Amino acid sequence: LRFGKPTFICPFFGDQHFWGFVVHKAEVGPSPCPIKELTPEKLSASFKVLLDPATKQRTEELCAKMNAEDGVQGGLAAFYRHLPLVHMLCDVSLLIPKRRV
Repeated sequence: LRFGKPTFICPFFGDQHFWGFVVHKAEVGPSPCPIKELTPEKLSASFKVLLDPATKQRTEELCAKMNAEDGVQGGLAAFYRHLPLVHMLCDVSLLIPKRRV
């Protein structure tokens, strides 16, 4: 997706089922098909979705949004936003300047 290409996910373990759902919900790829359920017919139908100009357009739009983000900075900001600093302070902590994210 980061390079503007529609994606087809054949999940077989872990978080692949989740990402297959996310890709399909964003309409940048066909619905996921677990590898054990994959048939020539399902593969053919999935390729039709991948080659659809509307899917390609949505994928390019998502690609532009993803590439405009600074994932590292956003991740750090979210980490510090949710960090329970109040539970981590001690008398010495008062001498440390505030962090800027």
